[in-house]
Amino acid sequence: MLYFKKNFKETFSILKYGFTWDVVVLVFGVMIFKEMLQVSGAVEGIAKAITYAQIPYLIIFITLPFFIGLITGVSVGFVGSTFPILLHLKETLPYEISIAFVSGYAGVLLSPLHLCLILTKDYFKADILGIYKKIVPATLIIFVVALIEYIFLRYYN
Repeated sequence: MLYFKKNFKETFSILKYGFTWDVVVLVFGVMIFKEMLQVSGAVEGIAKAITYAQIPYLIIFITLPFFIGLITGVSVGFVGSTFPILLHLKETLPYEISIAFVSGYAGVLLSPLHLCLILTKDYFKADILGIYKKIVPATLIIFVVALIEYIFLRYYN
């Protein structure tokens, strides 16, 4: 704003145009949901159920953030919803959180609700299948590299 010498009215107009209530509501909703999970004891209950079911932790650390990221389309959605659960599963190591974050972010990148994807499609009048043909391989590469890093750090460190 300073560089382009925008006055207060133009600055306010730009901020107003870029401000969307749905994102604010989503962020507050995720924060409230996270608190409800913790206060109700659901985090511990879900962690115990996963442990009791003997589902391998790596599967949980990959699938849970991925699907929540895919459903919400924003990073705060999968982090706020899944990380409290993941942190209660066991003594979580940094590389497990790392693979969980990459997995969740891959879900966000592939989500049809991701704002960047929607804006790109609308602004450039792009074909959604054409966009996904470029996004899926790139996202898969990011995930595979992160998985290799996880395996290396977890088992060879």
